[in-house]
Parts: sequence; C-alpha cells; structure tokens
Amino acid sequence: MSKKQKKSSTKPHGQRQTLQQQAANLTGWKPVLPFILLAAIAIITSLNTLWGEFVYDDTMTILEDERIKDWTQIFHWTPRHIRTITYIFDYHVWGLNPFGFHLTNLILHIACCLLLYVLICIIFKKPQIALLTSLLFAVHPVHSEAVSVISHRKDLLAMFFYCLAFILYLQGITAASLKKGLLLASSITSYFLAMFSKEVAAVGLPVMICLYHFLFEPSKTTSILKRYWLYFLAGFILIILFFIKLNVFGRASSPHNILMVTGNATSEYLPVFYTMLKSFLTYLRLLMFPFNLFMNYEVPISMSLLEPKVLAGGLTLITIIAFWITSYRRLPIICFAIAWFLINYLPTSNIFPLVQFFVAERFMYIPSVGFCLLLALGINHLSQQRKKTSIALLAIIIAIYIPLSIKRNADWNNAYSLRFDWCQKVLAKDPNSADAHFRLGAIYSAKKQHNEAIAEFKRVIEITPNHAEACNYLAIEYQDTNQYELAMAVYKKLLDIVPYPAKIHSNMGILYEKQGTYDQAILEYKMAIALDPSMVASYNNLGLIYEKQKQYDTAINNYQTSIIIDKSYSKGYENLARIYASLGKMDNALDYSKKAVRISPSAFNHANLACLYYKNGQLIEAKKEIKTAIGLEPSNKTYLLILKKIQLGDQ
Repeated sequence: MSKKQKKSSTKPHGQRQTLQQQAANLTGWKPVLPFILLAAIAIITSLNTLWGEFVYDDTMTILEDERIKDWTQIFHWTPRHIRTITYIFDYHVWGLNPFGFHLTNLILHIACCLLLYVLICIIFKKPQIALLTSLLFAVHPVHSEAVSVISHRKDLLAMFFYCLAFILYLQGITAASLKKGLLLASSITSYFLAMFSKEVAAVGLPVMICLYHFLFEPSKTTSILKRYWLYFLAGFILIILFFIKLNVFGRASSPHNILMVTGNATSEYLPVFYTMLKSFLTYLRLLMFPFNLFMNYEVPISMSLLEPKVLAGGLTLITIIAFWITSYRRLPIICFAIAWFLINYLPTSNIFPLVQFFVAERFMYIPSVGFCLLLALGINHLSQQRKKTSIALLAIIIAIYIPLSIKRNADWNNAYSLRFDWCQKVLAKDPNSADAHFRLGAIYSAKKQHNEAIAEFKRVIEITPNHAEACNYLAIEYQDTNQYELAMAVYKKLLDIVPYPAKIHSNMGILYEKQGTYDQAILEYKMAIALDPSMVASYNNLGLIYEKQKQYDTAINNYQTSIIIDKSYSKGYENLARIYASLGKMDNALDYSKKAVRISPSAFNHANLACLYYKNGQLIEAKKEIKTAIGLEPSNKTYLLILKKIQLGDQ
C-alpha cells in the first residue's frame, strides 16, 4: 500500500475545506444540482401536508394561543419561543389558514435536508455519502409526524439550528482570526436558537462536536478543546441553565412526575428504565421497517428486567455500545453515525422520566440522521463492488419510502379521522384495548357527543377500574350534562386512586360551586392548595367565590397570590382589573388590565381595557383598544356596539 493510500485510509478527513472547495469537488455534478434534487424529492414526499388541518396539539399552541396575534410577544421569551415567533409571522401573513402554517413546516423540512447535506459534506468530504444520507432523510416515513403536525415544528427548528450551529463551528475553527470569531459567535447563537426551539432535542450538539474531534482528529482533540474552551464552555453553560430552568433532575426523580410518565402505573424509577429498554427496540423497528405507523404507541409499563422484550432491548443496546467501544478507531464514520443516533435519542428516551410518551415518531427527527448515515454508508460500500445492485437498492428504498410517507401525511391531515381510524383499527384487533376506548371517548368528548363519550369512559373503567384519566373525563362529562351526583361519586372514587389528588379536590370545588354550595367549594379549593401550593386556578376560584360574597380584600389577596405564583396567569390579572374597577380604583384596574393584555393579547382583554379607558374618560385610548379587539374578532357585535358608544362619547 502506498503512503498516499495509507494516509487516505487512516485520516479520511484530512484538512478541512471551504464550502466553495467542496462544491468544486463534486466531480460530474454542477454544485447546485444536489440541492435541487434534495429540494425536489422533499417537496414530492411532503407536498400533500399543505392541505392538512390544524391537528393534535395545534389547537392549544395556535388556535387557543392569543400570543401569536401580537407582534410584541416576540420579545417575551419563553421555552420553545422560536416556534412561537414563527407562528406570529405565519398568523400575520396567513391569518388562521392552516395552509400557510403547513407551508412553513415544509420549507423548514427542505432547509433541514439541505443543511444536513452541507454538514455531512464538510465532515466526511464525500458528497456522494452526504447526498445519500440527505435523500434518505428527506423521504423517511418516520418524519411525517414532525413535518405534518404544525405544533411539532419545534423538532424541525431544532434540527435546522442544530445543523447550522455545527456547520458554523466547523467553518469557524479553520477561518482567519477575524472571521473565526464571527463564525464561532454565530454558531453559539444558532445553538441558543436550537435550545429555544426544543431544548431536549438540542442538548446533544456539544457532545457530538467533541466526538467529532475525538473520532476524526484524536491527536488534536486536547489542543482544540484548549484553544476553543470558551466556545465549549458557552455551550455547556447553555445546557446547564436549561436543565436548571426546567428543573430536569428534580422532575426526573419526582414520584409525581414518574406517575405522569407511566400513566399512574408506578412511582418507582426502575419500571421506567425497563420500559425505556423495551421502547428502544420499537424505535429500531420504526427506522428499519417504517410500516404500520401509529398516532399513539401503546407501551405497557414493564415491571421486570426479565421480560423478554426488556431483555432483548437491553442486550441490543449493550451490543451496540460494545461495538462502538471496540470499533471507534477502526470505523470512525460508522461510530459517528451510531453516536449521533444514541446521543440525540437519549433526551427523549425517558432514561430521565420527562416525557409522557415512551415512543413517538417525531422524537426520531434528529436521531434518525444516524440511521440514514449508516444506510448511506452501506449503499456506498456496496456501490464500490456492485454499482448496479446499489443503485437498484437505493431506488427500491426510495420507491417504498415516498409512497409510505405520502400515505402517512394523509393520515395526519385530519385530526378526528386520524384518531378515530386509529381507535377503530386497534379495537378491531383488541376490543378490550383500554387506551383505544379512552381515546375514542376523548374524541366524542371534544365533539360534545356526551352519551357516546360517557359510554366509552365507562368501558375503560370496566377494563381498567383504576384508570385515573378515564374516571376524570367521566366525571367532567357528568358535570357538563348536569349529572352532579354521579360526577361527585366519580371524583370521590378518584381520591382513592390518585396519590396526588390536588386536581381532583379542585374539580370537586368547581362542582360544589356550580351547585351554589360555596362553603364546601372553599374547603375543596383549600384542600387542593394544601396538597399543591402551586395550583393557581384554585386561588383564582377562591377569589371568585369571595368576590361573590363581597369579601373583597380576601378575594384580592387570592387573585394576587395566583399571579405571584405564576406571573403569566392572565385570569388573575383580568379578575384584579375587574374587582378594582368595581371598587372605583381605576388606576389599579387599568394597571392590571394592561398586564392582562400584555400576557394574553386576546380580543376579550383588549375590549376590557377599552371599557376601563372609557370609564376613566380616556376616549382616544379606549377607541384604539376596541378597534384592536374588533380587528381580532370582526364578527363580534358586542365590540362594534362598544365602539359606537365610545364614538358617541367622543363627539
């Protein structure tokens, strides 16, 4: 073997090249063609997402979130705020037309495919592997949920800024001094934006950058870490700050949180770990054989390490890790791909019990890059020996993936049909599926089909007598149909089922309040607060009762406590504005009403502020606020009458 060949095999990455140099190396290709091809394939695969509705969590994050209607909310940062900013832009361009929101998702998916191509080109200096990886990523059916469901845009944004931060870092460390600082600062900024898109999806980037140097430049790793210590320090500080802000370790070790993750099956950690091992196999199946995809995956909680699927998952994971440890020097590219999958899978794996789902297709959007890279490496290796076979294999995979993705996109296009069809399919196989009956009941409940909903929730309880969520939904259905005695009986049963029944006491308080039994309602709200002092809704509801009883000072104290606990709780500000106005304290009323508008810029809050301005004789301000309310809800006749009244007062 010649020296040149030896150098090529042991140091496959050599000296980094600029993007322009790499583009020039695309022998036989015009530099722009890979980008056109990737964009075209991504559009073909995901075009039918544009005709989807608002589904799943879109109602909560878009239709019911008044913040997206107010440009000033761009500057009020919250976790996953980048997604909110994109919603604000979408709303002001498209209104509440889902087409525009889906178009943004599609554009982001295309951008992710293109950035992935650039990143793999820079890392491996092999455009053919970069193109194969990005093509497979563009068409993989497991990505349909992230692209089709608008509220899952957080995964697309995290992937976009993740890749961008990685690219800017790799370009920055080889650039001239002035440009170097700008590129590295831009990389940290991109990473910051990735963290504010979806924090758990972005935490793996600093680890992957360190692994890049460890695998491909082992002799330089120490010197690079020393030279760019400030960059790595900034990255890890961002992770630590987010972990502190989200109380990751506190939540992960909390029995209350473990109960949430396991659906009240257990408050112990080990069953969560066992179930995570079992779920690992499901993710591998979804990546390798993306057939029979589901909206929700039923993953029964595993109580023993000796369960066959738990053992199989554990042994598979151990085998992969053992292979990595023994092969990272001989097969650095393969080990990089494996590390990408494992490191980016870890935050949503529930090894730290944080997420409510053990398996969700959208969680694979970033980790799947590792699988796509492995598959691309395999096809590329085959092409060196059997070119026609490798081309045929790639064509077969793409020919299978694209129709599966298009079909999966269509599944996500309609909220109710998607959920209803899933329930029907599951019940056809297993008529005693508690999860399917529960979700069917939730569909009927959302459509106000109370009798059908009650029948489904009762069926769930027949199958699983201690199903806390079904009992809670059943009680609410009884409450909504004025069957108060039945509702109360279910709530009392729940007190024996739920180990942390603060929410149950709060619901019982609401039920007593509806029946006019205020003293009993107060007792229940106080019990809820004693069990969970952070229950702002109970403080608010206590305030409403005390206000009805003309105990104004006590009511004000409860409203104020609610906003001290949760500064973003708009109802507390709204009620304080109302009670102060009724007491003639207009300065206080206006102050709290303005804060309510700032936190929740709904038409209702703008109209309330307009009425307070009018009552205070500030007609210009009143007219401005009511016009804003009308702009948000043009069909609201009450707001039009208020405007006429203000205009008459201004004459």
